[in-house]
Amino acid sequence: MLELDAKEIFSAINLNEPKMLIGIKLFDEINSTNDYLKKNNFAGQQPFQVVIADHQTAGRGQYGKKWVSEKNKGLWMSLAFNIKKEPRLTQLSLLVGHRVAKKLLALGVKNIGLKWPNDLIIEGQKLGGILIDSVAYKRDYLKVIIGLGINISLPSKTNEVFSGDDLKPIALGTVMNKVPALNFLAAQCIESMYHAIEEFQQKNFSILSKEWAEFDLLYGQQVIVKTLNEKLEGLAQGISSEGELLVLNTEGLHHVASGSVRKLNNKAITC
Repeated sequence: MLELDAKEIFSAINLNEPKMLIGIKLFDEINSTNDYLKKNNFAGQQPFQVVIADHQTAGRGQYGKKWVSEKNKGLWMSLAFNIKKEPRLTQLSLLVGHRVAKKLLALGVKNIGLKWPNDLIIEGQKLGGILIDSVAYKRDYLKVIIGLGINISLPSKTNEVFSGDDLKPIALGTVMNKVPALNFLAAQCIESMYHAIEEFQQKNFSILSKEWAEFDLLYGQQVIVKTLNEKLEGLAQGISSEGELLVLNTEGLHHVASGSVRKLNNKAITC
């Protein structure tokens, strides 16, 4: 059985005075860690607030897709912080994804890759994903919530996972001989998210596109992108320094700021 313990999580976070920076709340069951942080503030003064749950009853992914997060089956967590209003949060999702992918690679997860804008992929299957939400917070500020879900073991009803998605789930337990302890994994992800937020606040995105290329599973692939207003087909050309997906077709090079994307032939995405 996986057991969450705040003391163990704090002890594994490699930051100066993490308890002064980060507040952590643990739940046996919650509707959604993102929704909780959208509606609630902690009593303490820590600038980063983290919620982790054993089970989410109403977990969700991008565009409201259902995210099945069964008890003791994965890491279900969200981190919230306040920032001056930003016109776009695409870069933050990419930075978090890149940082978490690098951390998982360092922990021994082989063939980890990224599918723009927010999916963690192994062997053409979805290991997890990132969801960015934001709500107004005082004048000229936003509360930004970063949700992260990682499968540790496969859910009992895999057909319900990531409803509406074209990728099947995969779990750490199926690709690693020894899965990291839940509290250690949570600590490593919190640390990765913290560093991603630092980079986001410094607004230094010039090297993001080069670093993203190390994990980019769509580059050079024929893709179809669905945005709110259109469907776009073309050849994926990586990402811009602003975090946009670059798609080349006969009409030219398109910069896509948000949307859902899949390979046009719908074959498995592999490294």
